[in-house]
Amino acid sequence: MKRSRELKIIGMANLSNMSETDEYSVRRIVARRVANGRTEYYIGWENSWEPAENLNCPAMLAAFEEAAKMEQGKGKCGATGFDRGLEPSTILGATMTATEEILFLIQWKGEETELVPADRANVECPQLVIKFYQERLQWE
Repeated sequence: MKRSRELKIIGMANLSNMSETDEYSVRRIVARRVANGRTEYYIGWENSWEPAENLNCPAMLAAFEEAAKMEQGKGKCGATGFDRGLEPSTILGATMTATEEILFLIQWKGEETELVPADRANVECPQLVIKFYQERLQWE
């Protein structure tokens, strides 16, 4: 009898032992849908729809949802935290819009989070951007 294995997808984790476990790294969430009352996300590299409960990448999900709101015009306010004088604390994740614009999910000091275009973050907080990429860099 063939045993089914549970798929657990994690956000930007160590890829070196992928063949030994059933955990996979989400690099990009492309789309969202509700099918049979269940929220599913389209994972680009996997070319499949995965239920939300299989995804263990909350920062990436939050970034994707925020980007979707911005594209629909609901989340646009014009000014970023940089414009409001907030100091960035860390970059929690990144996502790409349908127009292939990269957005960083930035946590400001004081616990507020916001999606900021990568072009702006690269200029305003380059050291945080470098740290974000260094933490996710995988050497072969």
